[in-house]
Amino acid sequence: MTGTGRPLLARDIMSGPAITIGTDMTVGEAAAVMLKHNFGSLPVVDGSGRFAGLMTERVFLPSEKAYPFMRGTTMTLLGRAMGGTENMEEVVREVCNQPVGEVMETDVPTAGEDTPAAELAETMVRDHIHHIPVVRDGVPMGMVSWHDFLRIFVEAM
Repeated sequence: MTGTGRPLLARDIMSGPAITIGTDMTVGEAAAVMLKHNFGSLPVVDGSGRFAGLMTERVFLPSEKAYPFMRGTTMTLLGRAMGGTENMEEVVREVCNQPVGEVMETDVPTAGEDTPAAELAETMVRDHIHHIPVVRDGVPMGMVSWHDFLRIFVEAM
């Protein structure tokens, strides 16, 4: 609950304003933005600034497991199985040049600014996700992550 007696909402806990990237940015460029801001994900926007998907750090370590909300795994994009970590440098070079639009997660939940924080937490636990974009009229306003929930506990002390 907030000091006003109302439940915590996405607007109360989200990190913002949203830092976004475009679908035509490369994976390498997206990685640089993520590192610069210490973010585990970034909202991806189309040419009109509307939410198109989510770029997460999961893309950077390929897995043979395909996630239902992804267009493909890194290995699929490269057209071959990685097989191990011995050719990691080659994989990194190839993946860095892929457009974000080809690897971003597209079927991800979003929230409005008035979405209760409890509902966000439930979605994150149920769907095994770490980040939820907060949008207004389709435009990213911020992000809610597990880190934002940690802040609630610290502020309550």
